[in-house]
Amino acid sequence: MSLKNLLCSAALQGVAEARARIFGHVLNPTGRRSPHKILRKKLIGEKVAQWYPYDIKKDDPLILAREEKEYAFRLPFLCSNTHSLAYFQTTLLSIIQLTSLPEHFMLSHCLLQKLFHHRLFI
Repeated sequence: MSLKNLLCSAALQGVAEARARIFGHVLNPTGRRSPHKILRKKLIGEKVAQWYPYDIKKDDPLILAREEKEYAFRLPFLCSNTHSLAYFQTTLLSIIQLTSLPEHFMLSHCLLQKLFHHRLFI
């Protein structure tokens, strides 16, 4: 390696180190991935949370009840296959108790038939 190339590489390395010191960067001469880019970012907190308005769905009991019903209806599909028949029956009965509408009873009855068909109660 010639003296000119050696001086050039030393000067470039010095400039890179000075630039990193001035701008607060971290030198990464190997080029491997590092978490410094993520760690350098400002933390997201209440300032960003203030940008979004208050969710009025949290105050409405009808919307909360409907979301709970939908979750209770999806619960058998979210659970694993090792749960017993009694667990699913109590879940379906709770759905029927939550709703007095006949279409919900029919939906829960269809769900029970599908679960029996797919042998999820074993």
